[in-house]
Amino acid sequence: MNPVPPGKIESPLPFNAGVLARFGIGAAQFGMSYGRFNTQGMPSQDAVRNILIAARNFGLSVIDTAHEYGASQSVLGQCAEEARHFAMITKTPRLPADFTAADAQTLAEALRAALGTLRRASVDGLMVHNSDELLAPGGGYVYEQLLALKEAGLVRKIGISAYTGEVAEKIADRFPIDLVQLPINWLDRRLIESGTLRRLNEKGIEIHARSAFLQGLLLADPATLAPNFDSVRPVLTAFRDSCTQAGVSPAHAALHHLLGTPEIARIIVGVESIEQLNELFGNFPPPPPIHFADFSCNDVRILNPVLWNA
Repeated sequence: MNPVPPGKIESPLPFNAGVLARFGIGAAQFGMSYGRFNTQGMPSQDAVRNILIAARNFGLSVIDTAHEYGASQSVLGQCAEEARHFAMITKTPRLPADFTAADAQTLAEALRAALGTLRRASVDGLMVHNSDELLAPGGGYVYEQLLALKEAGLVRKIGISAYTGEVAEKIADRFPIDLVQLPINWLDRRLIESGTLRRLNEKGIEIHARSAFLQGLLLADPATLAPNFDSVRPVLTAFRDSCTQAGVSPAHAALHHLLGTPEIARIIVGVESIEQLNELFGNFPPPPPIHFADFSCNDVRILNPVLWNA
């Protein structure tokens, strides 16, 4: 595979629309109450429809959903007319421990069921949601299923959703994949500083970034955070002060950090309401004069939301 040119998008558009085409909607919020700082819960069916209409008008290009996102796929299926304008990425269900070749075959059944629910003939991407399954003894069975689905024309690109760069690179070294989705934001620079993004890009793998706001932590008022966030409070405060000086919101600054990372092809952003979508993309500003490398954290207890209550 040929390396993906830095910052490449598949459908170049006029300048501002081209910038926003690098963004996609994360649909976890459409099917369940997702995120530590989610204050509004699941949007209604009509609200989702309006979000998709507005997102298309802004130029956003992708919807990211999954089998494990509650009712997300069903909700999107009810908005099939609005959703058809977007590339659709979905993910596999979790396999049982010590899965066999027969278990791996259920991935094909799950995708066909998802296509029926989404009311689509195919999807643009299928990612293994629990990427460790590809590193398990039966990982080859999973990959064979992905290839078969791709060859059948049900999937255009195959890949993984991973939590760490180490896992992503191990899988990419073992299996030819097209897509990788990873958590990355201005607070968490590990994928940049380790060279993981560069190496994946050099393999021709399309990189999708998620967790742009770290489940809302990066948008929260540092003064209101619980004591378990004390170690990162000064960094969050300093970043907000820099945003104020630059005349940009913390949300727009966070998105510009990812836009300024050329290896990232798509940036997945979750929204709970049309108001949030309008705030993010209705008046998208130029890049702010912020030196993002000055703000980071290496504490995994902060960077991994799973550990926030540990």
